[in-house]
Amino acid sequence: MSQPVGGDWESLPPELVAQIYKHLPLRERKLGRKVCKAWKRGLDTMVSKLRVGPHNREPHVWNRQLLMMRRLQHLFPCLQEIDFDQGVGSDLLVRDPGLPANLDIIPRVTRIGVTSSRTALHLAAVRALAARTEVAAFALSLPSPITNSDLADLLAMLGPKLTSLEVQQAHELSSAALGALAGASQLGALSLEGIPRMGTEGWRSLSQLTSLTRLAVRSRGDNAGLHQISTLTRLQDLRLKVREIDAEGVAALQTLKDLRSLDLEVWVSPVRPRVIEALLSFGRLEAVRLEAYSSLETARCFCALRHLPLLTHLDLRLSGSTFALDDNLEALASLAACSRLVSLSLAAPAPALSALSACSGIQLLRLSDASMLSNRITGTELPRLPALRHLNLLHCCALTDGGLAAIAAQFPHLTGLQLKAPALTDAGLAAVSRLSELTRLDLVDCESLKGVGMRDLLASLPHLNAVTITGNDAALEEARAITKTTCSHVEVAKGRYPFELESSLRPLQDRIFF
Repeated sequence: MSQPVGGDWESLPPELVAQIYKHLPLRERKLGRKVCKAWKRGLDTMVSKLRVGPHNREPHVWNRQLLMMRRLQHLFPCLQEIDFDQGVGSDLLVRDPGLPANLDIIPRVTRIGVTSSRTALHLAAVRALAARTEVAAFALSLPSPITNSDLADLLAMLGPKLTSLEVQQAHELSSAALGALAGASQLGALSLEGIPRMGTEGWRSLSQLTSLTRLAVRSRGDNAGLHQISTLTRLQDLRLKVREIDAEGVAALQTLKDLRSLDLEVWVSPVRPRVIEALLSFGRLEAVRLEAYSSLETARCFCALRHLPLLTHLDLRLSGSTFALDDNLEALASLAACSRLVSLSLAAPAPALSALSACSGIQLLRLSDASMLSNRITGTELPRLPALRHLNLLHCCALTDGGLAAIAAQFPHLTGLQLKAPALTDAGLAAVSRLSELTRLDLVDCESLKGVGMRDLLASLPHLNAVTITGNDAALEEARAITKTTCSHVEVAKGRYPFELESSLRPLQDRIFF
């Protein structure tokens, strides 16, 4: 970062500093705050949301975080929202009983969020935080199972202040927990993971939460009473994992006039073709994900898409489907009707992919079960998609060096690429080096890669800022060593990005490719 012409960094107005900061790569953002004191002051004064919680349990970090909390009023005068994340952030609530009182010096905080895996230890601290009269909204995320009694206590103390709740349960919800849940009158987002059985009483309690706009329920048992969901007239984003769904359940979903995003996974009973077709007939849907076993022909599934003119995100994972797309003009015409389609996730063999030629606006593509997609990439198997920028091939394990070279030639403007290719070698990785606009690369189980190919790759991609490597520790360590010396702008991590948090309440378009 060089000095600006005709002046210095100190002279830049804070508004311009903030705009520059937003466009910096992740690593450069940290350096940007060190350029000068004026930059740091300018950025701090604009902070309205703060997340406390680096994953570090060293004593000096505790002390630094506590000191920071006591200086919040001076550091961040515009602060309105605080999120205590897992690790140091949420454990501060336990280690420092006086923390809620420390927050009293910040008069403008109106929303507090807590993500914690140690729920039982945080009840007192959460109660103190929730008792603040000026806090109008409270978001709670509990990644670990919580007892029914603790959940009932939390819901009772938060009451109408609770606006978002994510909780994992390994057992059925008790009557007390369900009763307390019904008292959260302002709850707008709710995620219940791993519920063995919702049952009629559970669905009845959910049906009373009429302020819900986002709902995620993943249940392993029967779902008698699912039809009661029809009372949630404000629902816009729905995610369900159920044993089965029938015509009555579909009819209940059809009453949700504001529904824009539907994510449905049926994990036991086969879904009848007419039910799938009915689900794809909600003309107001903008994002759809269906995962189920169904005998519905893929061609008929595509034909049903003509009822979704607003569709922008589609993820179809129908195991048991048959493919008969060759010369099926009606299916091709149906795909062309989805003129707004931006992202697509599809399970299909390579010969069926010719249908994608009708979707010229696709920017993000995820292919599953394309077992024939190896080194025979042609314009008929995977047609040219001029707008394509992100390609996920994590389920195309047969990909070879030749296939990757063909993909690089077919889609030269890719900015994101995800690969799972055990046969991929350094020679094949050289093809990725020709993707000059690439910013993100994920490599999973690419066991044949060596350090030489990784070195050449990192050196030839100027815009690359994030690489994840899983299943090849040697390549991972080599990449990390390279970034310490010559490619410091690239973030290298193992597996998923550490800054990407899994959440059932994430928008469907953000979950569709991972």
